[in-house]
Amino acid sequence: MSDRVGALLPWFVVIIAGQLLYHLVLKGLDDEDNAIGTIVVAYGTGVVLLVLFALLTGSFSTSDRGSIDWLRACLVGLGVTMIEMGFLMAYRYGLPVSFGALAALSVTTLILFPLGIVVFREGVGVEDVAGCALVLGGLYLLAR
Repeated sequence: MSDRVGALLPWFVVIIAGQLLYHLVLKGLDDEDNAIGTIVVAYGTGVVLLVLFALLTGSFSTSDRGSIDWLRACLVGLGVTMIEMGFLMAYRYGLPVSFGALAALSVTTLILFPLGIVVFREGVGVEDVAGCALVLGGLYLLAR
């Protein structure tokens, strides 16, 4: 295993565990639960956990404030809010958890694929194009 894969693997596991927790808990909310209140508490929990992580790892200090790209940080916040509200309301209106996350991530990936090539100059190979074709085929089968 390369050093890069070894370094990425624990974080990939964190992503998967977080996604599973996120979707299963969000889908399990009752209709009577306060949707906005739930998200506000979730963000508060996230802020506390991120501050603890930053303090424990020494990765953030008050002198670092000038190194934050505030526009990008706010745009990420907008994107996160859109994802949160989108999934919350879609699950409320009956989106199956077995379909929703996979379909949303697949469509997002298909949009990001050409953007990665054009905006970030990422390389593309035959395998990448074949993978996108398989994703399209999978979406077609899921939507049937």
